[in-house]
Amino acid sequence: MYRKIAVASHPDKLPDSILDKDRDQLSKAYQDATTCYKSGNYSKLLLISLDLRLDLGEIGDSHIKELRRRNDFLENEISEYKTSLLFEWPSLSEDQKKAAVISFGLSRGWVL
Repeated sequence: MYRKIAVASHPDKLPDSILDKDRDQLSKAYQDATTCYKSGNYSKLLLISLDLRLDLGEIGDSHIKELRRRNDFLENEISEYKTSLLFEWPSLSEDQKKAAVISFGLSRGWVL
């Protein structure tokens, strides 16, 4: 998948006749794909390849398994974030915010 993205978007391989806007988009896609490949973020690589409308052929079971693993990880992170004080803070009343700050300080052993 990365190889197909690189062939389609590598800045040195783009034709001279391409518009600057398109060149910039493809160059960014190449940079993003390189970062994703190095970090093992195959789900983002898949999204980049879909954005570029590349023919990936058959997606194998190993790719699907990796995408499911990554999806589960992200869903878990989102779930944890939604239960965090950071997520709830904007909807709290001033009294609730004060109580949360006091509770946080006490949990750290701080004298308030």
